[in-house]
Amino acid sequence: MAEEGNTGKPDKDSTDKPTKDHTLRTLIVSGVVVAFATAVFGWIFNVNGGPTPPPSPTPSPSPSPSPLPSPSPELSPVVDAVVNPYLPEHSRLAMNDALTSDSGIWSNGDPNSGTCVFDGKGLHAKATNYYHQCHSSTSASDFTYEVEFEFGTARVAGLLFRCNGGGTGYYVEVGRSGHIWLNYGIDGKNHGPEDLLDVNVPEPDVKAAHKLAVTAVGDVLTVYFDGKKLKSVTDKTLTSGTVSVLTDGGAAPSGASGVGETVFRNARLWTPAT
Repeated sequence: MAEEGNTGKPDKDSTDKPTKDHTLRTLIVSGVVVAFATAVFGWIFNVNGGPTPPPSPTPSPSPSPSPLPSPSPELSPVVDAVVNPYLPEHSRLAMNDALTSDSGIWSNGDPNSGTCVFDGKGLHAKATNYYHQCHSSTSASDFTYEVEFEFGTARVAGLLFRCNGGGTGYYVEVGRSGHIWLNYGIDGKNHGPEDLLDVNVPEPDVKAAHKLAVTAVGDVLTVYFDGKKLKSVTDKTLTSGTVSVLTDGGAAPSGASGVGETVFRNARLWTPAT
């Protein structure tokens, strides 16, 4: 006989329905799990720096302003390779002719009085009847004009400037004795009876090369020989014209044959820069 209270049926309090203690234990365990998971997630969150933020939109590049053009630099005055040794303000090299070939600017003054021939040594100005000129087409008003020459067989060598054709122009001549003079002619007639300039220098070596130069600034004319200033004179008869070279074989009454040849080289003409 079974003992009272032990009938073999489960007690109504011992069914599958959890008890309060069991439910509490379940809640506690669940809470611990949630807390642990939260802690782990938080640790991972902190380690990885949190969730990756959405990418920021890429801003559209602002158009760069067009660069302003750089101002053009002021051009320095051009300096010629051949410097004017006489008058620095005449710095523009308007003619620089070696005279070793025909540049096309020279012409024979008068075929009846001589010839003008170019070769590797220079311009051979030959007088066959006392006096002869070789003309250039280069014209100027204020300038420095220089030419190198060897007397050769001539008695006199020289240059002309502010020429206007028909025997009109200034001329500077150098004799083998060292006599140098400046004068002018109008329509083939020399101004006289006195020259504008008349000086003597030591007798030059007739076998050597020499330089004859003149500067013209308004009515002031200055003559140089072998780089040395000789004298300045004032004359306003002629104001502009071409430049030339001349040779003189000597007049027959003096015992000369009238034939003479001068070799010219390196004709240079400078004018004011502006």
